[in-house]
Formats: sequence, structure tokens, C-alpha cells
Amino acid sequence: MREMTDEKMVDLLIAKIKEFKEDQNIVDQINHELLHSMMQLEKTKNEIANHRDKLELEIKEKTQELVKSERLSAIGELSARIAHDLLNPLNVIKTSSEILKNFSQTLPPDSIKKKWQMHEHAIERMEHQIKDVLNFIRKSPLDKQNIFLSKILKESMEQIMIPSNITINTPKDEVSIYCEPIKLQVVFVNLIMNAIQAINKKESVIEITASKGK
Repeated sequence: MREMTDEKMVDLLIAKIKEFKEDQNIVDQINHELLHSMMQLEKTKNEIANHRDKLELEIKEKTQELVKSERLSAIGELSARIAHDLLNPLNVIKTSSEILKNFSQTLPPDSIKKKWQMHEHAIERMEHQIKDVLNFIRKSPLDKQNIFLSKILKESMEQIMIPSNITINTPKDEVSIYCEPIKLQVVFVNLIMNAIQAINKKESVIEITASKGK
């Protein structure tokens, strides 16, 4: 009876060893498959990273091309605007020069001084417009400052030959604004000139209003 028990124990042990070997084979196979999967995952990860880098480079290149195209388009529009804006100070210089040329002997000193001031303002505007283009290309910061609107309007109107049939009313209340004065002068000169051209020879009043922000 004891010998049968020992024999059974041996058979059981052999069976367990077989099962262990089979289990070990399964574990080895699983480890092999897991290692293969990890290698494939790493390969896929590298491919995704390379594809991402390639896409980022393409996006950067396309963005630069788009920005360049937009800037060229903007420069073209800016050039057209500059050409238009330069006509106003050139007309001021031309008109005041003709007056000085033909009537300098009869004009009072104050009037002559005012014509020269108009010259200076017109030249300053032209110089600023040219710098504006250069600043756009160089992306220079704005030279902002606090200034009274009345001063900007006064200097803007001094650059314009205002017909006798037109009256320009400016704000009664003093308003301080934070801006680049020369740039805002260009805006007001263009707006006033456009208003004058629209009015033509009719008797009219141009009202410029402003209110203080809260």
C-alpha cells in the first residue's frame, strides 16, 4: 500500500512538473508577445513623433508663407493709402507756396508765419507717413502719450486749407486721450478733408464731438 502511495506521489510530481513546464512555456510566450508589442509600440511612438515634427515644420513654413503673403498684401494697401495721404500735405505745401510766391509782399507777417507753419506741419506729416511704412516693416512700437484732443484738432486743421463756406466746430469740453499724436492727426486730417470734399461749395458746418470716458 505504501509503495502504491509513493508511486502515485511520483506520478503526481511528474504531472506537476509537466504542468509547470507548460505554464512556463505559456509565460515565455506571453513575455515574448509582450516584448514584441512593446517594441511595436515604441516604433509607432517614434513614427508618430517624427510625423508630428514634420507636421509642425510644415505648419511653421505655411504660417510664415501666409504671414509673408498677408504682409505683402498689407504693404500694398498701405502704399496705396500713403500715396493718398501724401497728396493732402503736398496740396497744402503747393497752395501755401503759391500764396507766398504771389503775395509775400502784401501779406501781413502773421499770415506769412502761419503759411510757413503750414509748410512745416505738412512736411512733418509726410515724414511721419514715410516712417509709418518703415515702422510697419520693422514692427516699431507706438510712441503713445497723453495729450489734449483740442491740440491734435488744432494742429490737424492748421494743415488744411479750409474753404470760407465751411465752419468747423470742435468739442467745448477738454478731453485728454492716450495716443500717438501724429498718427491721430493723419486720421483727423483725412476725415476733415473727406468731409470738405463731400460738402463741396455748400454752406455747411462740420461738427466734431467728443465725450470723456468713465
